[in-house]
Order: sequence, then structure tokens, then C-alpha cells
Amino acid sequence: MDLRPTKLVIDLDKLKNNIDVIRRDSGDAQIIGIVKSDAYGMGDLEITRELIANGITHVAVANVSEAYHLRTHFPNLKILILGYTPVSLVEFCMDHDITLTVYALDLAKAYNDIMNAAGKTLNIHVKLDTGMHRLGFDISEKGKDEVLEVSRMEGLHVTGIFSHFADSDGSDEITRGQYMRFIQFTDALKEQMDIGIRHISNSGAVIQYSEYHLDAIRPGIALYGSFDWSREIGDAFGLEFVASLVTEVASVKTLGPGEGISYGHKYVTERPTQVVVLPVGYSDGLLRSMTERFDVLIHGRRCPQIGLICMDQLMVDATGLDVKIGDEVVILGKQGDEEITLEELAEASGEPNTPFLSHLSPRLTRVYKKNGRVMRVVEEILEG
Repeated sequence: MDLRPTKLVIDLDKLKNNIDVIRRDSGDAQIIGIVKSDAYGMGDLEITRELIANGITHVAVANVSEAYHLRTHFPNLKILILGYTPVSLVEFCMDHDITLTVYALDLAKAYNDIMNAAGKTLNIHVKLDTGMHRLGFDISEKGKDEVLEVSRMEGLHVTGIFSHFADSDGSDEITRGQYMRFIQFTDALKEQMDIGIRHISNSGAVIQYSEYHLDAIRPGIALYGSFDWSREIGDAFGLEFVASLVTEVASVKTLGPGEGISYGHKYVTERPTQVVVLPVGYSDGLLRSMTERFDVLIHGRRCPQIGLICMDQLMVDATGLDVKIGDEVVILGKQGDEEITLEELAEASGEPNTPFLSHLSPRLTRVYKKNGRVMRVVEEILEG
């Protein structure tokens, strides 16, 4: 059901292209698709369905709610939770065949106690801190002893070991240092335990460091066609951004000079101005911090956003255009010969591409297209 004029349109053909180009450079490494944060705003269910259709059987998410949402729809999918899982939810995860990350000995002991009491075994991946300094066992003799102790716990079954690059889209020195620490540490562990699959490559490393791919890779933003710090690098790799954001004109009025626009009248017209109102605002992901820092496309022409962005609406200057209520407006994507890129909007928000996409609201209608045809329309706020 299509209940809003403001839509995020996701091109599944472009998603397939991104999978293909990532696979082209990944050798025998399996792809663990990162679909946390509602698949970077693209909609986790439809994206995961397409990943599976393209031979990807393993995904990763941030927490139990994301994992369970996928499990209820995909009973055979391998699902890894990358972050913290409370002890109270461990048996629930085991019952739903969700693999957890273990990164501290005390946490492992607590998980193990629960599994032993239940007479069950929990699949886990062990996380190592090679330099991100977020989660992970230390790369030290003490850390090695702790991981080996985890491997001997009867209630836990190690099926993988991983780490996370801190700057794989920036510093060669930092990235290589982390990789070498990871390899040396896990090679030593392999002599005394079964470590399962090794994986460390996030999107930056998927694109720039094919020699670090190991048993598996974890593309996140790259799946959706972006490289956080350089569109040129992503384009050269063959990525295509999968989404566009469109809406319609809700109102058209002409104001004379000296009229204030929106809350606080922070913007005041300097000439006769045709003000167009759009039914989209900061609750949809166009942050108030973006006020007067980006354009939209109407009739193939750039129109600057003016006045404070409201919760559900914003205003643009469309002076000189013959605009009518219901006309298409492109916020992200192409119209005619013009294009508003993800990089433009992210820059306007003061954030890289990934965090900007995470702001896209579930209340945006998501339209999925393949071969130029609409395959499904999803109103996420109506689901569940």
C-alpha cells in the first residue's frame, strides 16, 4: 500500500550490480552482508531477500531485535550479531539460531553458565581488538589465554573470529598494522583451537585491500553503492548507489520581498519569491542542521531549500518555474540532466554517507524496483 508521496525508491538491479562487483574481487571469501540499521535505511527484509537471491547466506546485524526480525522471515539464514547481547537474551538467541559475538571473558563465562544450565550450545564469533579500541579481546598473551579459555567452554561453540578496521578508507599504515596483528594472533590461536572463519574486511577494505579478504568479508555501505569518503573510488570500483528519494509539491505561493519563511523567520525573502512546500522534514531524515545547505530538483532545475526545516515539511525557492501541486520533486537522485548525490546531502548534514543514511525514517514509503518495474511497495510503520 502506497500511503505517502515521499518515497525512497530502491533499485534492486543496482544492488545486484554491487554484489557482483564485490564478489568479482573477493575470490573465495564468503560475503557476510551487513544489514544493520534497517539495511542502512534501505529496508532490511527486502534487501536481505535480494541478498539471498544472489547467493548470500550470511548476514550481520547490530542487536537482538534486528536479528529476530530477520529470523522470523528467513528461517535458514545465518545471522551474526556484531555487538553486545545482554545475558538475559542469550537462550532466546540460541533457540532462534542466532550467532553472538563474544569479546570479553566475563561475558563468555555468563553465556556459558546459561548454556550449561540449559544443556545447550551457543554458536559464537570471537572478536579481537586490533586497534579500533571498541570491543574485543586484547592482542596480548593475556588475551590469547582468555580466548583459549573461551574455546574450551562446553556451552559455547566458536564458529568464527574477527576484528574491525578503524581506517580502511584512509590510512594504509593503520590498516596494515591491524591486519598483521590479526593474522599473527589468529595464526597462533589456530595451533591450539578451531577458530572457524576469519574476517576483518569492512567496506573500505573490500574496495581497497583485496589481499586482506581471508575467509569472509563484511561489506556494509558498499553493498548499497557508496564509499564513505570518496565517490570517485566507489565509482571506479563499479558501485552504483541503489536509492533515490522523491516527493511531490504540496503547496505553491508567491511572497514579496521582506517576508520571513518558517520558524523564527531566519530566512527573509529579498525579492518576489515562489515558495514551494514539500511534505518531507527532519523526521524523515533531512536533519534540521541541513537547513539552507542543499538543493532539490523540480522540472530538472536545482531549487535551494529555504527557511528552517520542519518536522514534516520544508520549503524551497522555485522562482521562475511553472510549478503545480503534485509535481515530482527529487531530493536524492536524477531528474533530467541534473543529479543530487548522496555525497551532497551527507555533506549538508555534516556527516559521512553512512551516518546520514541511518537517519532515513521508517515512515518513508519504500518502493523496490527491478528491471524498471515496481516489485513491491513497503510501508514499514504499518508492518508488525
